[in-house]
Amino acid sequence: MTLILVPIMWSNGYSPPDDYYLIKESQRIGRIPRMNAAMELWCWIPTGPRPSDAKPGGVVHSLDEAEAAVEAAWERARSRTTRDHFDEVGQQVRYGFVGNRGDIRGHRHP
Repeated sequence: MTLILVPIMWSNGYSPPDDYYLIKESQRIGRIPRMNAAMELWCWIPTGPRPSDAKPGGVVHSLDEAEAAVEAAWERARSRTTRDHFDEVGQQVRYGFVGNRGDIRGHRHP
């Protein structure tokens, strides 16, 4: 399944550099902001439903590692959460909702 990075756009039109939502299956599954360009540090934060014992996020050394970590957290949550609950919560973070916040031109990553 294709992952899409969508630059974050705040309500006032500001788009912070290197700060993205990660979209999969038309759902926002996480956020990935760069923490430190000199040291190439990326923070990963999964969004949506997740088990209470799930990791809240972390820091890695590349954008690819951050994407993989968010996707893995999303897959774990998906496998441990009932499909009905996952779909219900996922409705709140559909790709179309992101579009209402601003620019939705994303960078596609196979």
